[in-house]
Amino acid sequence: MRGFAVLALAVLGAVAGFLVARSAAPSAAALRQGAERLVPNQTWLDQVESHGRSSAAAVLTPPARVHEPAFQAAIARAASGAGWSRTGTSGAGEAQYGRSNLRATVETIDEPGAAIQATIRVRPHSFSERAAALIGFACGLFAGAVGVWLFGRVRAGAGD
Repeated sequence: MRGFAVLALAVLGAVAGFLVARSAAPSAAALRQGAERLVPNQTWLDQVESHGRSSAAAVLTPPARVHEPAFQAAIARAASGAGWSRTGTSGAGEAQYGRSNLRATVETIDEPGAAIQATIRVRPHSFSERAAALIGFACGLFAGAVGVWLFGRVRAGAGD
């Protein structure tokens, strides 16, 4: 009986953790809008690809006269105007930005004599839904064990 109660509370905890994580995660539209707002010049935008609630990518092709430093400066101005802040550089040397529950990486390919090709990838800045469900399950399991222990203590005290 105790094992069933602990397991039932663990499952309830996992469901609650999943629901909380899902409600806190940005929507696909928010990811898409985040990618679009980081584009410094809308004429450079080729397309915005949405990958559901996991990420969105704005694909850009600025004119050939725009060089890498000028492009990065334009992204920084667009980010600042949209409420994003520079958070660092990735291991591959790509600029990274953050805002509330979003993070963005600016990936560029700059070949001599060719126009820059760039992708702005926006992802959620929080736990994945799977991680939240696992944390919820662990919390539910702990709460279930404590609940069963307390119930056993109260019941044992009532028999005295």
